[in-house]
Amino acid sequence: MDALRCLLTDHPPPMSVSVLYPHNRQLSSRVRVLADWISAIFRDASAEGQT
Repeated sequence: MDALRCLLTDHPPPMSVSVLYPHNRQLSSRVRVLADWISAIFRDASAEGQT
């Protein structure tokens, strides 16, 4: 009987992250900075993985 093998062990699996906040309220500048920072980190990480 054949067993499953991991082929791409050097690459982490893709990950989705969502930042949810109410659009009908004033967004705190701290929350906006955090959301932008997290977005930049994941954008940079996915760009590095594509090169």
